[in-house]
Amino acid sequence: MYQQFCLDEPWDSEHNITLLDKMPAAFEHPSFVGLPNHTVYVAPFYETTVWSKEKPGIRDIADGTSNTIALFEADDLHAVPWTKPEDLDLHELEIQDCFRPTGSNVGFFDASVKFLSKNIDPDLLKALITSAGGDRNN
Repeated sequence: MYQQFCLDEPWDSEHNITLLDKMPAAFEHPSFVGLPNHTVYVAPFYETTVWSKEKPGIRDIADGTSNTIALFEADDLHAVPWTKPEDLDLHELEIQDCFRPTGSNVGFFDASVKFLSKNIDPDLLKALITSAGGDRNN
């Protein structure tokens, strides 16, 4: 699939937009009821997240990979076309407002996945999203 993308063109160019219909099953959510070819699996983005780095690496995760969120399962309202380079911009949103009804699965940089309740302490959640939130021992 990667080889089919024209990386020197916008994600929605005449060629690249045709790839929307080829969404891999891994990007589908079993209970998603939104637009076709959209995914709820997004990365949380803010100045203090790993994704804010130009070339993120393990060395940028001061709290440890098991304490830092890499991917987030958003609600249907915040789904994006699976090929669009758009993530969950926390400059405009509170991540807890993007949780699924009871909570969301999150993927950590150590490749583990955990369910977080929508009622998680906001300070803990903020620490887990940042790459240096001081949550090393949580």
